[in-house]
Amino acid sequence: MLSTITNATSSHSLIRRALLIGIGYGHGPVNTRLNGTHTDVEITMELLMAQYHFQRNDITILVDKPGTEDHMKPTKTNMLRELQALVQDPSPGGAYFILYSGHCDQLDTHGSSVENDQKDEYLVPMDAIHEEFGDYLNDNLIKGDDLKRILVDPIAKVPKARLTAVFDCCHSGTVLDLCHHRCNRAYNLKSTYRRLCRKVKEAFPEPGEIIQAFAEPWTILALEQVFLPMSVGNRKKKESSSKTCDGYCTRTRRMGGGNVLCISACKDSQSAFGNEEGGSLTRALVATLKEEPHPVLKELYRSVSYSVDSVIRNHVRGLFKSASQNPQFSSLTPLHMKEAFVLQEPVD
Repeated sequence: MLSTITNATSSHSLIRRALLIGIGYGHGPVNTRLNGTHTDVEITMELLMAQYHFQRNDITILVDKPGTEDHMKPTKTNMLRELQALVQDPSPGGAYFILYSGHCDQLDTHGSSVENDQKDEYLVPMDAIHEEFGDYLNDNLIKGDDLKRILVDPIAKVPKARLTAVFDCCHSGTVLDLCHHRCNRAYNLKSTYRRLCRKVKEAFPEPGEIIQAFAEPWTILALEQVFLPMSVGNRKKKESSSKTCDGYCTRTRRMGGGNVLCISACKDSQSAFGNEEGGSLTRALVATLKEEPHPVLKELYRSVSYSVDSVIRNHVRGLFKSASQNPQFSSLTPLHMKEAFVLQEPVD
């Protein structure tokens, strides 16, 4: 069967493709069902068409609504087919967008050199949940490593191709296994401290001791000035020999390849929350981008983070006192957070 994603082009002959997946798991036990995932798809489609010049035939939708044709339901087979079609033969200047709103979970990796927490993230297609008992059917899960191979690797090879991925689901912080996420944070005191350290590293690239003006533990009211030695050379060596992002990565330009931005609802260790009006991340993202389609990345990160935090504080913590949800921006190289958010790059 041919994919429903087309190579539709804009008036400027630049490809735009989007894949929107919303899974409510209505066929499963009540405790596995999600409200609002179909709404996430609808409001995201409206955003893409109104603000970013997508046409309806640029957009493929997989949902488990009653009446949906079998080949357009978010089963593992259909999802893999459309994921591959989304980035098939990517072109310079092409815009590739994916939204996933559904379940994501973790399984132990047994000694992974990539996963800090020794857990792999998995998407949960509609046919990966047992209809009666709600157990996961492991053979039908989609592993984060496969998502990276299918989505990220083809884009990374093509100059000025751009993939924007939104995962509104639990445990999604590093679902695409991108190298950088902590260094992209622009929300709290700790991220501010990391930015200061990066500026010192960029100004003094030679090995030597620098003053680390602030150190943990952190407080809400004040930061105690504690002076500690730090070897820039040792930290640079650590960065170059590991895929782990410690938050202090220096800003570099990606040369010769495409760009990938993954916007995740929360850290790997956290759960994401939503209701019948949609997921907290999707609603915050759509509201921000409706008002300003091309905000500075730092402001987009902060706006989304504040909105999600407001939902958690005002609505969720009454039920779950320890609830916490921190959206994440991850990327192939450290993001320049003062640059504008775009879905498509101009081609000379």
